[in-house]
Amino acid sequence: SSSAYSAAIGSLLRQYKGKFNTYVVPCYIGSGPCGDPGSLKYSIYNTVYLEVHCPTVKPQVVIISDSGKNSVDFGEVSIGQNVTRSVTMQNISDKTVELTSTLLDTDGPFLMLNALRVLSPGGTHTAVLSFAPDKGCVYQEVLSIKSGSSILAMTLVGKGVSPIVNLSIESGLFDMGAVLAGEYCERTFKINNTSSLSIDYVIKLDSLSLLRHAKSQYLPTFIKRDKKHKSYVGTQNFNGQNVFDLVPSEGSIPAGDNKEITVTFAPDHCSENYSDGVRIELFNQEESHFFELKGLGKNHIMYMFGGDDLTPDVESLAVLPVTEDDEGKKINRLYKNSIPMLVSLFSVAKETEVIPANRDVFVACVRTMAVSQKKNGEYQFENVQLIQSKGFSIEPQKGMIEAGTKKAVTITWTPPPGHESNQPMEASVLVTLKGDAVEQYKLMLRGIIVSE
Repeated sequence: SSSAYSAAIGSLLRQYKGKFNTYVVPCYIGSGPCGDPGSLKYSIYNTVYLEVHCPTVKPQVVIISDSGKNSVDFGEVSIGQNVTRSVTMQNISDKTVELTSTLLDTDGPFLMLNALRVLSPGGTHTAVLSFAPDKGCVYQEVLSIKSGSSILAMTLVGKGVSPIVNLSIESGLFDMGAVLAGEYCERTFKINNTSSLSIDYVIKLDSLSLLRHAKSQYLPTFIKRDKKHKSYVGTQNFNGQNVFDLVPSEGSIPAGDNKEITVTFAPDHCSENYSDGVRIELFNQEESHFFELKGLGKNHIMYMFGGDDLTPDVESLAVLPVTEDDEGKKINRLYKNSIPMLVSLFSVAKETEVIPANRDVFVACVRTMAVSQKKNGEYQFENVQLIQSKGFSIEPQKGMIEAGTKKAVTITWTPPPGHESNQPMEASVLVTLKGDAVEQYKLMLRGIIVSE
């Protein structure tokens, strides 16, 4: 299998003049029923002599590339990748020959990309072969090149390898957090190639897919029982630009290496329903990984989250902010510009005791890019003593929030003595948030006793 051995074989083939051998094979004839082959009696006088003529001719075509080796090894190739190899042949006879070949498996990974042609004495021809595996296994085929009185056999060998790619994202959700409308934030994740071969990847967004509108015709999740997504494309920018962007969106990753992908989130208006689906394809084949992008667009740096869903995750069906006209100012004064937030707490009743219910809501502060704006914020729960008689308690009731962080506020409900277990306990409290502006949340608390 060495190059020197293959070169020596090629040199001997060129010097070979041909040979004619005759072999005589005696065949003894036995008579009687053939019950046990080899045990019949025969006579040497009853013999038939078979004369076999064995001409050995010089091959008309030989391989001159790769030291004359008649095997083409494509090595390990990732599934979906296409690798080509070339084999050069030469006519070493003194006659013009027409090259033809046997058929390769039409459902196999090997393919001859160019046609064979007529070779004059001393002429050469290069055949281009490709290998594109679709399974992770070893492939082998024999390609025979016919040239009149001789046949040149080439063995094609290749191994399909399944590419192994991992993402640094722990779950199927990549949360970009909250950003002020008109600003942007960047986060990164890595694509790790743990396979033994380099891979080519392409990142595609569902919002840019040609099937986006077809997929959006499914029932929304707030109507379906299973709450499963069919379309991951949520709110998009009004200005027509992508709210999410991933760079680089395509490229190659060497074996054992990784590629850092930068995700940019740039909302142009306030919304809590920014989302998109990200699909990573390898070698332009079926997708290898999928995850969902989400983000929040805010008008002010302070906000609260962690309550029950009050509106569906469809922006056209959600509550729209009140415009700042005269009528809007009257409505804002009437409702004290409060943002509703519902928190349900479920207390478990056992035979001898009732276990208090507790739940965390979060107060967060957006990291802004503006130099002139206030960076940190603070919050305070107003008139907490009014809800304590109903069994509700809140800790901590006030605090400072640094930019880019969030703080958990624990709400506990202990059913008061004499409370009817089949009736919910309801109360409300105002939360004042102070940042670049002063906002109020109306925290509606609902306590419910459930059986174990």
